[in-house]
Amino acid sequence: MIEPIAKYPGSKWLLAPWIISYFPEHKIYVEPYMGSAAVFFQKKPVAHEVLNDLNGSVVNLFRVIRDRGDELAQAVYLTPWSEEEYHTAEKNYTDGDELEQARRFLVRIWQAHGGTISQISGWRRNGLKGNVYPNRLWNKLPERLLAVVDRLKMAEIRNRPALEIIKSYNSPDALLYVDPPYVLSTRSRKYYLHEMTDSEHIELLELLNKHQGPAVLSGYPCPLYDDRLSHWQRVEMPTAGEHGKKHIEVLWLNSKAQHRQLSLFGEAI
Repeated sequence: MIEPIAKYPGSKWLLAPWIISYFPEHKIYVEPYMGSAAVFFQKKPVAHEVLNDLNGSVVNLFRVIRDRGDELAQAVYLTPWSEEEYHTAEKNYTDGDELEQARRFLVRIWQAHGGTISQISGWRRNGLKGNVYPNRLWNKLPERLLAVVDRLKMAEIRNRPALEIIKSYNSPDALLYVDPPYVLSTRSRKYYLHEMTDSEHIELLELLNKHQGPAVLSGYPCPLYDDRLSHWQRVEMPTAGEHGKKHIEVLWLNSKAQHRQLSLFGEAI
């Protein structure tokens, strides 16, 4: 089983099986906002898969894993869990070649305290809460990186604006899984390098309403979405976020996405 390789705000790792259960059969799979690609890593591969993100550091990380996975795993293996290492990576994350930038990005997102990459949040020390030792997960990361190399080799990895990607794959055969930054009014702080204004969310929703194939959209409960997607199916899942704070995760499904996959017993899953 593939395990998480990137600690990323809004990551859907635990929710992925629930999300995937709403995916209909498809030939093309597109994530315009891939983030940690948690859903991609847990779904079954299809003929054509596209991962996209506007954050160049995210895109570089996945390209390096795909093309230079052995080298990156070795570099991470030799990297200690260290406050000095973290601050160097935080301040100089664009230094070095693509491999070094990928290593430093992993240091930034794994050794940071908190779930944001939009601002400096400080180094995460060991043993602050009971028996929590995050360095143990860091030591397992090289093995996790190697485990996803083959999966990433099947994907086209892009670094373009999400709406451009959505327009490019406006096809009945293309399933869009859309996981944009949460609407700002639904959370207490900024998490992402590239946030979205309400007007940008509205532009996204207008484009999704024109998509010819299935589309599944993730978010928190939000009138801005509900008002413009009133004809879409809406499903909820209670979940726990950072620091155990409970919230509701919502999926909106267009009409083409409402033909769910069937289990071996012929029932919707």
